[in-house]
Amino acid sequence: QAFDIVLLVTGPTFASVQRSLGMLPDATALVPVLCGDHEDVYRRVVSTAAWWNMAVTISPRILQVLADRLPGKPARCLTTGIPLPAAVDLASREAWSLPLRLLYVGRLQGKKNVPMLPSILQACGELSLPVTLTVIGDGPDRAPLEKACHDMGLAHLVTFRGMQPHAEVYRAMRGHHVLLFTSAYGEGLGRVLIEAQANGCVPVASRFPGITDFAVAEKEAGLLATIGDSHSFAEQIATLAADGARWQRYSRAGM
Repeated sequence: QAFDIVLLVTGPTFASVQRSLGMLPDATALVPVLCGDHEDVYRRVVSTAAWWNMAVTISPRILQVLADRLPGKPARCLTTGIPLPAAVDLASREAWSLPLRLLYVGRLQGKKNVPMLPSILQACGELSLPVTLTVIGDGPDRAPLEKACHDMGLAHLVTFRGMQPHAEVYRAMRGHHVLLFTSAYGEGLGRVLIEAQANGCVPVASRFPGITDFAVAEKEAGLLATIGDSHSFAEQIATLAADGARWQRYSRAGM
């Protein structure tokens, strides 16, 4: 078709695209987009390095790993954009109050580490923190997650809303105080972190150097916790529950 540029997103379908790369004319620029910090993504891009012109990454960590593996090959970090909420919507942003309304948004499956959510609530209970949790999303871990909440005596604190349209997700972010980002693997950036901050919902996220500490200005617009450590998450939530002025400052900074 004589396109000038072909963008190649390095997801599961990359292998089928890879087979045709060598058939494209030299005048067509090939630009792989690396959206995750894990080996499958790097392998796909490194194995086709002779065919593409410049790579795009969505966080500094991915850019650094790629530069280490392919020194001298052109690459650039270009972050993911999101639709911004309207000013009239932000005016309805829920203020700080107790109990703190926690929110999880995302796929309910293994690499997102959602089985950790009941443990975070339990750790909050040990610290006598007044919190509730809303879960938006669906996936294979939903039933085990609901069972764990019931078995741990936490079901009365949790609301499961399933999949929601994008507008409803934004509305939920404005109606909650804290977004929990529990992922235990190399996200590329974590777009939900950007969306939450844009809506004034303060993130408490797993710490991934060059990824979440890039997406969230720590102690300015959000807080980072040790990956997989429910008590670390609860301690960060306690910081926000203890000081409404701090939460308000972070919320405004995010917006």
